[in-house]
Amino acid sequence: MGEFTASLAHEVKQPIAAAVTDANTCVRWITRDEPDLKEARETAAWRMSKTQSVPRIIRPGVDLFNEGHSATGVG
Repeated sequence: MGEFTASLAHEVKQPIAAAVTDANTCVRWITRDEPDLKEARETAAWRMSKTQSVPRIIRPGVDLFNEGHSATGVG
């Protein structure tokens, strides 16, 4: 169960960390002396499309966890 928990935590934390990094990059582009709005817009749109896939990545792990609890009567 410990390995599963660590794996699931990684699957959740990695996309969040990437989104934060991209958000920081967008802020830097927007706050330049000459803002690069096109680059910031494209990066924000790309990140939104990638972040929307997170539930699809996590769902199998959650299902596996739920199946384990049902089979053992725990939870």
